[in-house]
Amino acid sequence: MMEHHVGFAVLDLNKIIHFYQDILGFSVLDLGIREGKEAGAPLGLPYVKYKILRAMPPKGDFFIQLIQFLDPKPKQLPTRGHTDLGFNHVGIEVDHIEQIYHKLQSHHIPTESPPIVMKESGVQLLYTRDPEGNILEFVEFPRERKRELERLRQSV
Repeated sequence: MMEHHVGFAVLDLNKIIHFYQDILGFSVLDLGIREGKEAGAPLGLPYVKYKILRAMPPKGDFFIQLIQFLDPKPKQLPTRGHTDLGFNHVGIEVDHIEQIYHKLQSHHIPTESPPIVMKESGVQLLYTRDPEGNILEFVEFPRERKRELERLRQSV
C-alpha cells in the first residue's frame, strides 16, 4: 500500500483554493461538482451534493481533496489541537522550508514557530494551519537524509 490522498471537508472552497494554490503552490488537478445517489453511496448517504477540488503539492507523491458539502449541510466542529486524539496533521515534504515560512509570514498566516531543526536528525519542521484550521506540517530533510530516504523508497 502507499499514500494516495488526504481529504478535508471545508466550509469555503474558494478561500481554501487561494491558500493551497496561490500561497503554497499546489497544482489544481481538477475541480467539479458531484451529486446524487452514486456520490452518496460510498459515504453511506442516500444523496449528497458537493464541490470537490483535487490539488497536488509542488513535490507531490500524493494529492489533497478539498470537499465543500452543499447537501446535506456540514456541521461545524471545534478546531482540533495538536494533542487531541484522531487525525492530527498532514506532513508535506519540502525543499526550502525557510521560503515557505517567509511566504506564510508575508500573507499574515500564523505558524506555531519559525522552522525548528531537530538536533538528532537535522530535520527541519514547521507547523501551520490552513484557513479552516487543518494542521499542516512542513518537513525538510538534510541532504544526507534525503539520499537515505530515496534509497528506502526505491527498495520498497
